[in-house]
Amino acid sequence: MTPKQFLVRSAARNNAEWCAAMSRSHELASELETQARVAPTRTPLHHPDAVTLIPGTDPVAPAARIDTAAPGASIKNNFADLHVTEAGFQELFEAQ
Repeated sequence: MTPKQFLVRSAARNNAEWCAAMSRSHELASELETQARVAPTRTPLHHPDAVTLIPGTDPVAPAARIDTAAPGASIKNNFADLHVTEAGFQELFEAQ
C-alpha cells in the first residue's frame, strides 16, 4: 500500500468513525465491519446508513445490513467505485 492509499483509507475510516459517533449521539447502534461501517436502523437525517472503508467493496454486502425498507437509506461510497445499482440504489452525486 502506498502512502497515498494509506492516507485515503485512513480518511475513509475517520469518516466512518464520525458517522458512528453521530449515530451513537442519537442512541443508534452501528457496526464497524471489514468493508464498511453499517447501521442496522436508519441513521439521522442526511447521514449515511453505510460508509465504505476499502476500495472494491461488494455493493450488496453493506446494503444487506442496513434498513433499506425505510425511505432515505443510503450508502456513502468513499472510493467512487461502488456499483450501487447492483444493490438497488441510485447515485445521487459525486464529490471530491
